[in-house]
Amino acid sequence: MGGNKILDHELEDLNNLLHTCELQEIRWTGAYFSWTNKTIWSRIDRALTNAYWFETSDFTLTHYLTNGLSDHTPMLIDTLAHQSPNLNSNSVTCGLNKDHFADLRAQQDKGRRELSNIQQALQHDQRNKNLLQEEKTARDRYVSIFSSSISLIQQ
Repeated sequence: MGGNKILDHELEDLNNLLHTCELQEIRWTGAYFSWTNKTIWSRIDRALTNAYWFETSDFTLTHYLTNGLSDHTPMLIDTLAHQSPNLNSNSVTCGLNKDHFADLRAQQDKGRRELSNIQQALQHDQRNKNLLQEEKTARDRYVSIFSSSISLIQQ
């Protein structure tokens, strides 16, 4: 959306590759457009798999998240058979994070949610100038929070 129309012959090599390698796109949810420069919106990022994958992981779903600070949308691949790693955290570090950075973490979470909500709205109304400005402001605020956290860590 917003760019030049892609012609069938421009996708011929990709389609031949997908057919030859017997690849197909994984079922997905979330944002439709996976890349934007705020003028052009495109679905260029995709998760592909083959028949062997489906035999070993019968349920796979790609979640397209909001793009946050990137121009690309992160993708989270989910399978029913996935296992969580056993994380063995250092208790001193956990205590430091809990005691000294809890408010900063809350600010980061709030900033991320705000940016994510605006970016979700932009997925449905890409040319809305108010949303584009709100997204820029939210992005700047989110970056500022991270800059503050880096300054605190370096002290």
